[in-house]
Amino acid sequence: MAPLRLLWCLCTIQASLRPHNAAPPGPTRPAAHESSSSHEKRLKEDSLGSVSRPAFSAFASLPGPPTVAATPKTDLSNATEPCILTGLVNAFEGIPDDLLTKTGGKVRVDIWPVDGGPCPAKDGGVIIGPTLVPVAADRVLPLLRETQRGYHAYIRHLDLNSFPDVADRLPLKRAKRLCGPRIKSANLWLGDGRVQSAVHWDGHDNLLLQLEGRKRVLLLPPDAVSVLGFRRFQYHAWCLSSDELDTIGRGGSMAPAFSEHEHCKADVENHCTFDAFRATATLPPSIERRAYLAVLEPGQALFVPALWHHAVASEPDPASGLNCAANLWFVLGTAAHDAALRKTPAWPEALFCLAAAKRSLGDPRAAVQAYERALKLRPAMTDAKHNLAAALAEAGDLKAAVARFEANVGGDAAEEARRLSGLGVVYKRQNRLEDAAAAFDASLQLVEDSRTMVYRGNVAALLGDLPDAERRLAAAAAAALKPRDRADALNSRGVVLEALDRPGDAADCYDRALDAVPGHAKARANRDALL
Repeated sequence: MAPLRLLWCLCTIQASLRPHNAAPPGPTRPAAHESSSSHEKRLKEDSLGSVSRPAFSAFASLPGPPTVAATPKTDLSNATEPCILTGLVNAFEGIPDDLLTKTGGKVRVDIWPVDGGPCPAKDGGVIIGPTLVPVAADRVLPLLRETQRGYHAYIRHLDLNSFPDVADRLPLKRAKRLCGPRIKSANLWLGDGRVQSAVHWDGHDNLLLQLEGRKRVLLLPPDAVSVLGFRRFQYHAWCLSSDELDTIGRGGSMAPAFSEHEHCKADVENHCTFDAFRATATLPPSIERRAYLAVLEPGQALFVPALWHHAVASEPDPASGLNCAANLWFVLGTAAHDAALRKTPAWPEALFCLAAAKRSLGDPRAAVQAYERALKLRPAMTDAKHNLAAALAEAGDLKAAVARFEANVGGDAAEEARRLSGLGVVYKRQNRLEDAAAAFDASLQLVEDSRTMVYRGNVAALLGDLPDAERRLAAAAAAALKPRDRADALNSRGVVLEALDRPGDAADCYDRALDAVPGHAKARANRDALL
């Protein structure tokens, strides 16, 4: 009998200046082909498939971004060009062996063919992403350090907000102060230093801090969108057999077949057909003269403005064999979005990202305008339809929000579940509790999402059915995959348990919420009130 084929798919996309009031930038970095002899030796001798020359050979003559010494007065809110920042990363003495042991027993590791080329691979209208395999936490670092394992291995954007014990051991304090109060995501990137990330753009400003090993980053201005071949791709991931998954999950070495891949998530649109790693790759002169090739050394940080296209190639540290970085996606302003839209005013995805930034900045009315502009350019933009309805609710126009959510019927089961959940949230704000309950129930029939389970449990409590609310919130906490979602469910359950006159059980829920997210303000306040 043929072995059972299982699919572990990655359901997120990598992802991928001159500061106001900062000192004038230093000299431009020399061309990227200047590298240390130890790194060159490592590249040539690598047994896991690294190329014999540095990445982006077609663009080796490009200058590096300006280098700026970061100070407490450095301000990125008006920054629209990339730069390398020094002075942000405190001393980092290497990756401790127990760095990942408090991450809950398993760490999700991207697995990729040795000869897979840039990740994700592209095959016509399909991109093939890595397989995501849970690996025993105490086996992750030995696995990454093993040079004969038979596949690439990479921890991609481990959520540091969910794992504060890991975050506390990384030198991020200065960078966090620079990025301000609206850090959307903080992530750890740790791997064997051999996976290349294909050209893509991100919707938020990004600060990439290199801790160990080196990264080369090709940076292209936003208006290159017109020549890079961006299109909608169907997202696939490699399939592994149950035996392969089990062996890798235990940190074992082997050579997976990587013979099949399957569709695993929604289509993506922030990737393109342009292959920046091809030795004969070319760009129009109008784009190339504004492009950069950054070489990021340990202790340096790279600021990548929102909507700048970039591709990344990592190189392992010669001693440890690893590459380690952290990044912060953040919102201080919309200068980069505004600059991109001045060059490309008909780019609907840029308008979508501008709207998201406006929502983060507490300006839902401006977000509504940006979403509406995006939808005029692309009426079928599903995410813009959904987020427009949510922004209307944030702006206090609940009637218009309901109308939008009710009109957005269609799409696959996941999209319909999201629409119904959003509609239920607005119904709840309108005090239409029965309608909210019905919307949440319909959503949960399609997708058992833990956040929607919390919403439904809270509505049950408001309707006066406390035992049902407690049951639903307990199930939501058990189903939650993210520490923040689990903490929210436990906090709500604690409130219900207090109402049921079970203070001991309520205190236990608050404590568990704080174990999941130590900075959970509501759980802390509720726990303190019980003392």
